[in-house]
Amino acid sequence: MTDQQILEKIGMQNAAEALQQTTLASMRNTVELRVMGMLGDLLTPEQVNHLEEMEKQGMTKHDMFQWIGEQLVDVDELYAQTLEAYVNEFVEQQKTLGIR
Repeated sequence: MTDQQILEKIGMQNAAEALQQTTLASMRNTVELRVMGMLGDLLTPEQVNHLEEMEKQGMTKHDMFQWIGEQLVDVDELYAQTLEAYVNEFVEQQKTLGIR
């Protein structure tokens, strides 16, 4: 989902740019935390140790996610699915609160 698609889905396509950027950053942060939590649940202690070693060696987040993708799950796909689910949840909350 692109930023524009997210903004349109949550009804903020006409909001001030600063508000749009703040909302998108908050949503990305929430999605990243959810993805990290899911990965934490899926990784074995040995895999966690390996990732910690990769981090100590200065590997990038991209490198670590690529390794996770080879070992476990496609992180980009997991992120995309989690983002879509969160955006849908956000819209439902708006409806419940009478915002939409």
